[in-house]
Amino acid sequence: ALTLRGFAAIDALLLAGTVAVCGAIGGLGGAAAALIFLASATDLMSYATWSFCRLDWLAALAGALLLIRRGRWAAAGALWGLSSALKIFPGPLAFLFATAWYAGRRAEPGSRRALARFVAGWTGGVAVCLACASLALAAATGSSRWP
Repeated sequence: ALTLRGFAAIDALLLAGTVAVCGAIGGLGGAAAALIFLASATDLMSYATWSFCRLDWLAALAGALLLIRRGRWAAAGALWGLSSALKIFPGPLAFLFATAWYAGRRAEPGSRRALARFVAGWTGGVAVCLACASLALAAATGSSRWP
């Protein structure tokens, strides 16, 4: 059975995963920068201690950045879409990233296909997250009707 202490450990695992992904992206410097940021972000830490599972968006965004570096555009878009559905502000960041990236690489072969995969993954990630949230809300409220 998942106890309250075990449930609270999920955020610690998400933070550790975020640091590990930043380390995979930027080496020891990336991991150190993530640790310094997370240790100095007192607002983030106090916010995280008042609630559970609030850093899933951060872990998804870090995973998306790692997948972008590895060239897995659809999976990166899906994780970024999940992050955008959980917290609203990564959505505009995804638009700005995709626009800036494409403007710099539009002459390269395959860049349009990579952008299309990213956008398709982002759209799918948002849609799946919203569908799951609506089903969970319907189950929690006991409603059998579609909103």
